[in-house]
Amino acid sequence: MKRTTTVAALAFLVALGGFPLVRAEVPEECRRQCSLDLEACRNGCIDSRDFDGCLEECHSVEEDCLSGCR
Repeated sequence: MKRTTTVAALAFLVALGGFPLVRAEVPEECRRQCSLDLEACRNGCIDSRDFDGCLEECHSVEEDCLSGCR
């Protein structure tokens, strides 16, 4: 019963957008590095003024980074 309650609580938090499940499974040090990489990518998009797909690519790179942390 406790597992069901935990899963339901996590699903609720994910639905609210306040607790990304992918990040919850990744060690904090790696999450921090991926966040720094994401920020650098975003800054590169801003500096290059190339917003056409650039920010989406940054999020894709972040997801790949987080996947590599596991």
